[in-house]
Amino acid sequence: MIDPVPEPEVRLVKPQEDFAMLKIRGIAEFKGSFFLGLIVIAATIQAGPDRYLTVPLAHGVGLFIVVAGLGAYSAQFNPAITLAFYFARKVSTWEMIYNLTGQTLGWTLSALILRALYTSDQLNSACPKPANGVEFPNAFLSETIGTFVFASIIFLHRNKPLHDWMVGLSLTAGMWCVFGVSGGALNPDRYLGIVFCQWLFGVNLMDMNALAYVFGTSLGAVLAYAASFSFIGDSGIADLESHFANLNRKE
Repeated sequence: MIDPVPEPEVRLVKPQEDFAMLKIRGIAEFKGSFFLGLIVIAATIQAGPDRYLTVPLAHGVGLFIVVAGLGAYSAQFNPAITLAFYFARKVSTWEMIYNLTGQTLGWTLSALILRALYTSDQLNSACPKPANGVEFPNAFLSETIGTFVFASIIFLHRNKPLHDWMVGLSLTAGMWCVFGVSGGALNPDRYLGIVFCQWLFGVNLMDMNALAYVFGTSLGAVLAYAASFSFIGDSGIADLESHFANLNRKE
């Protein structure tokens, strides 16, 4: 009789990781999210009538820059992507905590700095919100679909040439799909960073739409991971994770 295979032990830190590496990745997520927040929030504030074109482009360019610059350490820069990896049990609990903390702090700090350059109302205008007449269920579905498009392209592209460009272009494509409906956050921190910043000054921007921007985006990323896993298999996902963490990059 063959003994049953024991269930794998769930650990807070994977065997090949240590807290020093987790801190490095968390700091990289903080730096990348900070620079991405500066680019995205400033571009959104200054956007004119052609904002449906320029704002998604600014997001894509910003994401390409931070992935290209910090990808040797970590390249998620989005809590929805981090949570997708976590629920798939591909990152440890502590790695998730470090990454999520760095990402949110980075966006909040960028909002705080830009609040000193622009007015409070201008900063509020950069916070994603549904278009007039769009109800909450539509906004939630919009964020789920947009994030699914964005994350699916990343996951399916795997570790291929020009991946940094593909990451940025996929974000722009996802935003173009839903920007006129929900504002196309596709990243919980694009909403939370400004909300937390304004909360420090007594301005409350939190409303029911937070559920769309936090849980709708996360649901879209999780569904994208599941769909990509069924399409390219575990080995393909492993290649992608290796690229995100750049564990095999020697440069």
